Amino acid sequence: MTGSGTEDYPYIVDNWADLNTAMTQGGAYVELVPNCVIDLNDTHPEGFTSRIDWWGHLDGKNGTIRNLSTSASVMFGTNGITFLNLNILNFRGVECIFERINTNSPLHLYNCKFSGRLDNAGVWISVYALYVHRCSFNVMQYGNNRSTGFSDWGNYDGADIDYNRIEIGGTVTGSFDTDIVSNCYITGNISGRVGVGGETIVVDCTCTQLTADWRCSNILINTDKYSGSLPTGCTGATTAQLKNADWLRSQGFPIQT
Repeated sequence: MTGSGTEDYPYIVDNWADLNTAMTQGGAYVELVPNCVIDLNDTHPEGFTSRIDWWGHLDGKNGTIRNLSTSASVMFGTNGITFLNLNILNFRGVECIFERINTNSPLHLYNCKFSGRLDNAGVWISVYALYVHRCSFNVMQYGNNRSTGFSDWGNYDGADIDYNRIEIGGTVTGSFDTDIVSNCYITGNISGRVGVGGETIVVDCTCTQLTADWRCSNILINTDKYSGSLPTGCTGATTAQLKNADWLRSQGFPIQT
């Protein structure tokens, strides 16, 4: 590991041991060697048993953390994390990808990709102040926990959402009306009976059945792909409309271009 952890002279790392050390230094600036791959099957094939608590600014330089596995309910605890240009692929967790450690623990994600599975999915990201820009999420979820996505963003200060870029792919499978998908742009597949909620959500995917909870408002559902009756609080839209940033802005969605 080289560098000093400052903004001008960040730590430069290419392996998990150095990365974990750097991200526990208390707000350090860290960069991966460009395009490097950190494969945890090589160093931690048995996975982790406790939450990974990080605090810092990590520029992945289009690098990849692959095969991160944990038996802890939360994968990452954030004391304040910024991820840029980072891919976290083929991960396996239990309930949550990110969770705040302290009351004011922001999470900023820019140009990142997440792909993997949660075995008893709850709220994927639960933090105080969240900013997500040009990121994609492809998460397979299992179990009967309350699911899924970025639930209750509206309760957190500083939330800023780019609906052109946020995607939850994979398959969202629900079995109860209390399974909630809220405040996100869904482009994968929904099967089973899944609740939708929150102030702003776009459902642009193949769906078999949707219900709605009391928090529903300003929810768009692609009627070209969903043939059921629209839940209370939901509005139908066509594929063409959902791909039109100007039209989405006219409906009150904070599209950034």
